[in-house]
Amino acid sequence: GGHAGCPIHAVTVSGPLNLCASISSGRCCIFNVSNGALVRSFLPPTEGRGDDVEVRFASCSALCLSQQGYIVVVCESIPSGGKAAASSTRTKTGKSLSSSSSSGATPVISIELYTLEGVRVGSRDVTDRRDKAAHGAPHKLIPII
Repeated sequence: GGHAGCPIHAVTVSGPLNLCASISSGRCCIFNVSNGALVRSFLPPTEGRGDDVEVRFASCSALCLSQQGYIVVVCESIPSGGKAAASSTRTKTGKSLSSSSSSGATPVISIELYTLEGVRVGSRDVTDRRDKAAHGAPHKLIPII
């Protein structure tokens, strides 16, 4: 359980739900605030991304728990470039990524919606909506309800 020693990027707390969530590149963990027990953990999404794409939770402080029982996270999809020197990969939204290596690849940033049970409900690619000076990933998510 837990993050297995990986650096934690963000933490959020919900008093009404009595839960706390923390996120690292490879895992999102939900804890009970009263006793500190790990309630659930889940990995970044992989379905619909293709074999040549590495998906991880983004290294940013944006993380949100809603009172309705949802958790919102930010992910980044990076072409791994494993098949050919200049590979082309399609993301879930159909966006084509070309890369000669994973080190120089531009990540595709997405906002992901999960239930507190760890079931992925939806996704939205926000790469083109972000200011390039903001380094691609949002840094804050605020529940409005």
